[in-house]
Amino acid sequence: MLTVQEAISKIGTEGYTTVEGLLSLVSETSAAAKGATENALTLLYSKNIGEINAFEVAENLSNNSKDSYGKKQIVTVGDSDVAALLKSEMFRTELLS
Repeated sequence: MLTVQEAISKIGTEGYTTVEGLLSLVSETSAAAKGATENALTLLYSKNIGEINAFEVAENLSNNSKDSYGKKQIVTVGDSDVAALLKSEMFRTELLS
C-alpha cells in the first residue's frame, strides 16, 4: 500500500491522469489509520444524528479517545493516507482537469 506522499507523487504520471487511473491510485493507497492502537475501533459515519452532523460526532469521539501513549482507540477513515490523498489539492485538481 502507498503512503500519501507516494500516491501524490504518482498523480499526473503515466496511468494516473484519467478518472480510472485516479480511482486505481485511491485503491492502491493505504486506508489504515495512523496513530491508532493495535485494536482500535474504526467508526463509520453517514449523514446526521438528529440535527448534528455525524462526521463531527465521529471526529470528536476519535480525537478524544487517546490512550496514555497518545494513540487513538477510536479512528475514522479520516485518519488514513487515502483520506489525505482525497483531500489533497493536487488530487482534486487532476480529477477536475
